[in-house]
Amino acid sequence: MPLLSLQIYPDADSDLGFIEDMVESGIDLEFIVIDDPGSIQTGALEQLRQRYGDRIIRVNGKGNFLSNFSSSLEMCRGEFVTIIRSGVDFEPSALHSMMRKAEEGYDIVIASRFSTSEGEHKHTDLRTKLIHLIVREMSAVRDPLSGIFLVRRDKIGNVAMSTGVDTILPELLLKTPGLKIAEVPARTEVNHRVRFSFRQFLAYCSNLLKLSKYRAVKYAIVGASGVAVNEGVLYAMHGLLKLQFATATFLLLPVATVIAIQASIVSNFILNNGWTFKDRKGGGVLSKFLKFELFAWTGASVNLATVLIASPYIFYLLADLIGIGLGYIINYLSSDILVWRIKKAGSDTID
Repeated sequence: MPLLSLQIYPDADSDLGFIEDMVESGIDLEFIVIDDPGSIQTGALEQLRQRYGDRIIRVNGKGNFLSNFSSSLEMCRGEFVTIIRSGVDFEPSALHSMMRKAEEGYDIVIASRFSTSEGEHKHTDLRTKLIHLIVREMSAVRDPLSGIFLVRRDKIGNVAMSTGVDTILPELLLKTPGLKIAEVPARTEVNHRVRFSFRQFLAYCSNLLKLSKYRAVKYAIVGASGVAVNEGVLYAMHGLLKLQFATATFLLLPVATVIAIQASIVSNFILNNGWTFKDRKGGGVLSKFLKFELFAWTGASVNLATVLIASPYIFYLLADLIGIGLGYIINYLSSDILVWRIKKAGSDTID
């Protein structure tokens, strides 16, 4: 069995006693423990080093996860590296199932909180749902916030890490093409109690936006330009039709609104196809446009209904803005999931 390097990030509440159990587990292991100078874990680590010698490598923590990871990676000798994050309780039995997957040829094995040994899936938490929404490329991984994962060491070297929070898993998943990925259930084997503050989560989402090439931000910018097109065309067409068809005033606003919506659909498609989703090459342009047109009108129907219902009570341009806001979520999800679909690599496998 190949050597496995475990990077452990203990905190004040962590119990390092599992190291003793893992030494006898039958897996060839070394332990790289990132410990802050003068912490209450230092004494326990010295005792472990006296018992197990150079299997235990202590690294002085620098307070920054990325710096700690990079410096400790240089000390890892194993073919595989497992990261055990702070605030996570770990049972050695979980490592056996992860190593079996690694020896089957998987590049990353994730201990997932949302999978069971019976092959069923549990509901993800709100943070994970938001991450899946922000970066669709990560939607196939059920637990991107896992505190424990194993990675083939040669897959790390070419990834330029820039994370501002205590995990490198998303960057590995997004920056390394052709990965074979497996998730093993962690329902009984790993008890996650990850401390993840709201500030950390905002930093995490900011990092994910960067990794996704700011796709959500680009989509919002395109949407804003579509609003300008919609409002401008609606104003121009309403005035033009009013001059031409003064006797059929009841048709002016519906017809002008339909024309304005269609103009914004065409504008949004051109910008999204050439900018927001330019890296998703699958499918022809005409096919994408027809899908975009279909789903855009689903959201636009909400836009139109809002204008017709609200305009007798408020200024029609304000009613149009409200309708655009209500249809935005429908348009974004359909575009991201169904129009510019993610091309799944053949080697990507989730168990």
